[in-house]
Amino acid sequence: MRWGVREQRLREALVEIGARLYARGLVSANDGNLSVRVDAERFLITPRGRSKGHLRPEDLVVIDPEGRVVRPGRGGAMPSSDGRCTWKPTGSAPTSGLSFTPIPPSPSLSPWLG
Repeated sequence: MRWGVREQRLREALVEIGARLYARGLVSANDGNLSVRVDAERFLITPRGRSKGHLRPEDLVVIDPEGRVVRPGRGGAMPSSDGRCTWKPTGSAPTSGLSFTPIPPSPSLSPWLG
């Protein structure tokens, strides 16, 4: 699939960010979301059920500011149901770009670690 230069770079950046977070143990596979504003009408968001450490640019889903799917990702991939937590704040702030909603690998340990 072909995208414009800006969208291609944003897709590659989200894939790289996901891989780095996963490699450092900051996300556990399918948890959390990454999203980025492409333009005033479109966002890219990571799909549900795919590891952040093994994404490909074509896996990312395109949604509109209301959260409706404009273009599914590879294999018909859709955004996760908690995607609203990711894109809604970004959608309401026209100058923002990247949003990250992490779910740490061991959230139950948080109170014990301080």
